Amino acid sequence: MSEQTQPRELPRPAVMLQMIQGFWVSRALYVAVKLGIPDLLKDEPKSSVELAQATGTHASSLYRVLRALDSVGVFAEDDQQRFVPAKPQPTLVPL
Repeated sequence: MSEQTQPRELPRPAVMLQMIQGFWVSRALYVAVKLGIPDLLKDEPKSSVELAQATGTHASSLYRVLRALDSVGVFAEDDQQRFVPAKPQPTLVPL
């Protein structure tokens, strides 16, 4: 008989960090969807400056939101600092 392994408990600071990250990811995703970023990126990559102009937002602040979402795989940034939806992303692209 094999012994069942118990899931390893994370240290309390790691658990807190996971909760904090979950919050900022959900807020960043909310902001991007509320601004219509997925719609604006459906046809071609755009820079944060172009997206900020289209949404009436501050370009460097929007860039930080997009970079945060890039870090969790929602968007991807190319070498020209333009963003595209990460693949696959069917739930963020309008039908």
